[in-house]
Amino acid sequence: MTEHIFTFEPGSDEVAPLFVFVHGRAGTVGVMNGFSRSIPVGMARLFIQAPIPDPIGGFPWWLVDDASADPWRASYLLDDILSSVLTKLGIKPRCMIALGFSQGGAVLAMALQRNPTLFSGLAMLASFVIRSPIPVPLGGTPDIFIAHGEHDEVVSLAAAEEGAQYLSGLGWPTTMVVDSVGHKVGVQGIRGLREWATRVAWDGIIREQN
Repeated sequence: MTEHIFTFEPGSDEVAPLFVFVHGRAGTVGVMNGFSRSIPVGMARLFIQAPIPDPIGGFPWWLVDDASADPWRASYLLDDILSSVLTKLGIKPRCMIALGFSQGGAVLAMALQRNPTLFSGLAMLASFVIRSPIPVPLGGTPDIFIAHGEHDEVVSLAAAEEGAQYLSGLGWPTTMVVDSVGHKVGVQGIRGLREWATRVAWDGIIREQN
């Protein structure tokens, strides 16, 4: 069995909402730690590292320079890793909320298109959407937050706006914040992320209690 690399910070109890952090291309397990400060106290945090070495360093979910690479396969790989890690940890969170930077957000969005009930919410940070080649199943309305840079040199603002429009068209509540920055999350994006994370987490707790 492959040993998956991850770090886990327990919440206030074993059913606390779980925030799943997924890095982008050439990232490592710790690179998303900075975004953890936007998550409410008492919530569990799980940081997952992609399993594929990248020639430029770090780990991607798929090799962007490999013409044969299949991004959708990466979304199934993420499912398998998440399932394996949750089993190993022995936790059953009330809900899961995902945050992905760049390629990490894209792979999470693919997983969510295949299973809209997988996460209660998804924050896409300087990221993009790869549309499902088949109809997206009904049954879930995950809350989407998008933070993007007006001057992003890796993922254009137009691409991010197109992705936001597509996800909104699926009936998923979608909020987008744009900062005057490059391929990063700006001050308004961090502020919006903090507010969104708190709301989505507490919505998940209330739904579970009812």
